[in-house]
Amino acid sequence: MIWYKKLVTQKWDYSDQVKKKPGRPKLNQKTIELVLKLLHENPSWGDDTVSNRLHNMEVIVSKSSVTNIRIKNGILPAPRRNKTGEWDRFLKVNWEFLVAIDFKTVEVINPETLKLETFYVLFAIHLSIREVKLCGVTRYPKENWMLQMARNLTDPFDGFFLHCTHCIMDNDKIFSSAFKKMLTDFGTKPTCTVIKTPNMNSYCERYIGSYQREVLNWVISQSEEYLRKFTLEWLMYYNSERNHQGIHRKIINPGVEIGQSKGCIKMRSRLGGILHYYYREAA
Repeated sequence: MIWYKKLVTQKWDYSDQVKKKPGRPKLNQKTIELVLKLLHENPSWGDDTVSNRLHNMEVIVSKSSVTNIRIKNGILPAPRRNKTGEWDRFLKVNWEFLVAIDFKTVEVINPETLKLETFYVLFAIHLSIREVKLCGVTRYPKENWMLQMARNLTDPFDGFFLHCTHCIMDNDKIFSSAFKKMLTDFGTKPTCTVIKTPNMNSYCERYIGSYQREVLNWVISQSEEYLRKFTLEWLMYYNSERNHQGIHRKIINPGVEIGQSKGCIKMRSRLGGILHYYYREAA
């Protein structure tokens, strides 16, 4: 009879009627990571939209669960989240067709009066490849001069702005409405940064910093011609001999000697030895 009682006990232990814990079962970590991925990659999607998109992939997550995950991870709701990433998305979408333009002021000594005169160096940079072009140097960047710079940049044959859809610039009055209209007519839309927000044109700011540290801190400008000459020399080094972290430590316009594993090591100096370039002599 003992064995019979054991069978009865095993059958009627009511294990199938044990009360489960209240509430929905916890989401696994992979599902949470997927929710966060959709929230980060789609800042315009609300919690309900994220839930619907997950259902398309047979991942059942309610709207309230998405909301809880978003709040727990400190992510803003859709309208506010959408605004915070506008500039980043603009750069990402138009990256291959973006150029930026800016001025660098340089103090030049007048040899006749021995007084400092302020010159404006205008340059443009192609963001995706980091190539920089000297547009012009002047003491008085008036509208006529700026319009000529716009003509040069938008030349239909070899203009620096060919195939570029947007040009980032600051709100300086030097960039007049006539200058902007000429760019717009060419097909390059002027995109002005927010006032007192230099990080919106960070690539120009980074270039200006390099230009200042590696050249201007070591050179005394004696004339406009001298300023233009050493700036062009610096740009030859910058575009063809200097490695850039932003493009995986590559050279923008590498010469045929790059990648040589044999041959004598040579050095090319620029600006009186301020800038050095080491390479192997091509066989």
